[in-house]
Amino acid sequence: AHLGAQRALSVRESELQTLTDALPVLISYVDKNERYQFVNKFYETWFPRKRESLIGKTLLEVVGPDAYAKVKHWIDAALAGERLHFEQRMPYSTTSHRDISVEYIPRVSGSGKVEGFYTLVQDISETKAVEARQRELTNELSHRIKNSLAMVQAIVSQSLRNADDTSLAQEVISARLSAMSRAQDILTNTNWASADIREVLDMALKPYLGGGDRFSFVGPSIRLSAQQGLGLSLA
Repeated sequence: AHLGAQRALSVRESELQTLTDALPVLISYVDKNERYQFVNKFYETWFPRKRESLIGKTLLEVVGPDAYAKVKHWIDAALAGERLHFEQRMPYSTTSHRDISVEYIPRVSGSGKVEGFYTLVQDISETKAVEARQRELTNELSHRIKNSLAMVQAIVSQSLRNADDTSLAQEVISARLSAMSRAQDILTNTNWASADIREVLDMALKPYLGGGDRFSFVGPSIRLSAQQGLGLSLA
């Protein structure tokens, strides 16, 4: 009966290993001494060693002192019986820095003592990079909107101050806002990085071409900054 129980246990462990090896996340069991007693094969993609060599090693030895310090308080909490989920940027010593999503699940004996904890670790570096880029874009958009509003305010103020009557002011304001809009179209097409001077001139003067050759351009192709492009278009 004892041998049968051992064989059944061995089969279950083999099935567990096969199942966890198929998953693209780190799965392990760490005992109360913070030593790995089980790791799945995905560990080999993060750490340059065979998984068998990780068994018996401490968390500190495997992840390195800097990364270990980042999660030590969570390790202590898991060994005190707390189930945890957290995200952390890890400065691993044996692999590249990674943003990770982690779950610690304590294993408690029948007597209520914590024997260790299971770990599930997923790389979320790409997701964090996308979130950071979205924040940058939001901040950049806010900055550009404020600049555009300030420019509109300046156009209106200057046009009203220099116009002899309201109807003329309306015409001037409309023309200048149209020029600003066309310049922004150019800059949008180039992701607000720069614009070619000829393209800015062509777009700004397009409404005034009429018939014949009213304008001619001579000179080299020059890249203008976003601010220079807007300024020249308005001029």
